[in-house]
Amino acid sequence: MPLLAFGLVAAVLLIAAPFAWRQRIAQEQEQVARQRVESMQHEYRDLEAELRQLRRFVAESQPIVGVEGGGEVDFVLNLQELSQGREGKSIPVSYRFPQ
Repeated sequence: MPLLAFGLVAAVLLIAAPFAWRQRIAQEQEQVARQRVESMQHEYRDLEAELRQLRRFVAESQPIVGVEGGGEVDFVLNLQELSQGREGKSIPVSYRFPQ
């Protein structure tokens, strides 16, 4: 009888061991995937904060660029106005400041 019980336990272990092994591997893969998602979410939050900071910086500053034209006409561009879609509002420098 003890031999039969030992054989039965051995059979159950042989059947259950691969299932338990697969479960363990699946749990490890899920944990790695969860860590990757958390890492990406953290990086996304960091990038989002940097973008907000850059937008605030641009809104607070007055980025103006001088562009030299071809000879007599030079342009001064307000990048903030250009970014807001105000096209055609740049005036040549020679019109603003009489020479």
